[in-house]
Amino acid sequence: MPTLSRLLDAPSRWKPLDAAVGWTAPLALHLERLPLMRSTLRGEWLGHPVHPALAVLPLGFSVSAATLTLSPSTRQAATPLLELALASAAPTALTGLIELGVLRKKGQRVALTHAAINVVGLGLQVASLRRGPDGPNARLLWAGLGFSTLAAALGGHVAYHYRAAMHGPKLEGRSARRHPRHPMAPDDTGSSQVTRLPLPSPGSSV
Repeated sequence: MPTLSRLLDAPSRWKPLDAAVGWTAPLALHLERLPLMRSTLRGEWLGHPVHPALAVLPLGFSVSAATLTLSPSTRQAATPLLELALASAAPTALTGLIELGVLRKKGQRVALTHAAINVVGLGLQVASLRRGPDGPNARLLWAGLGFSTLAAALGGHVAYHYRAAMHGPKLEGRSARRHPRHPMAPDDTGSSQVTRLPLPSPGSSV
């Protein structure tokens, strides 16, 4: 595993997170049991998981707002963009929560770390609105954006290393408990089982 991936995967070894997994995973399963919530949050109506698509909204709005704070003449214009970032965070979090049910223990630890860092980042962004009479407080906003960027990196690690977003809505209403993970997702040892196809012999037609 590359060095950066190993760093992003560090939370997978933090066993104290299991207590938090113990009370968040049932929430994901509860959402999974509600047909309308499952269909909406998992993206069965869209054809692929919704969370990766929604995740760009709060981060994108936050980046745009932070950029506007670089100039005093545009700082006030950052406020509505930051408000949109905060408003889009709630549905994004819900679509991420329901994906928790398809992960194994190590993936759940990384996912919860991703969520916790996002909460810190959003908290700083909320504080930037309250502290800036002439627009968001730039220092708090940029600090929050830094946490949100780290959280996004962890989210990408969960999506691709643990295949959280690869199970797809093709389950067509079947419970994720019967399909706990993608066949290529790493198990609790961190390894994945990949079937290697034989290479054609020299001279054979393909």
